[in-house]
Amino acid sequence: VASNASLPKSVVRVLASDESDVVRRAVAIRSDLTQKVVNDLSNDVDVWVRQKLARNPIVSLSILGKLSKDTQADVRRGVARNPRCSVALLSELANDADYWVRAAVAYQRRTPKQMLESLARDTSVDVLSGVANNANTPQRFLKKLASSTEPDVRRGVILNKSATRATLLPLLEDDYYLHRLMLVAN
Repeated sequence: VASNASLPKSVVRVLASDESDVVRRAVAIRSDLTQKVVNDLSNDVDVWVRQKLARNPIVSLSILGKLSKDTQADVRRGVARNPRCSVALLSELANDADYWVRAAVAYQRRTPKQMLESLARDTSVDVLSGVANNANTPQRFLKKLASSTEPDVRRGVILNKSATRATLLPLLEDDYYLHRLMLVAN
């Protein structure tokens, strides 16, 4: 019921405070939430309600800012994955202690080149895979990532639609057969 698109707003308000976490999670992803419901859900005790709300593109920048400081990394990661996340918030989250949060910033299409250059110095394979996959990453960093010892990072370069022929050519010799097949498709 909570995910039914034709549900009246009055019922959505009631379900936003339902005792079931699963119901509130379904409400948190709706595209027709009022500001009051968004505010209430941003304070929910269930981390997954807050995480789903953080990923919801209707959420205001002020609520995203609040959620970006949540104690739970899954919520902060949700903010970084939100298509409306501001560059200022991405900049804060790029320095998060949790590598999954930094990886979400690395994969975010809105992340600017300068931030990606900084993330390219990270030690986490997940962060580096995101940088390698991001179309905003400068070619000189993609070339360096293409020679990574980590297959996931090299795969990110192969999947990057902005990677140039010169960047991709060395990967024709990749040890991993699937990578060579993927490379031909790019």
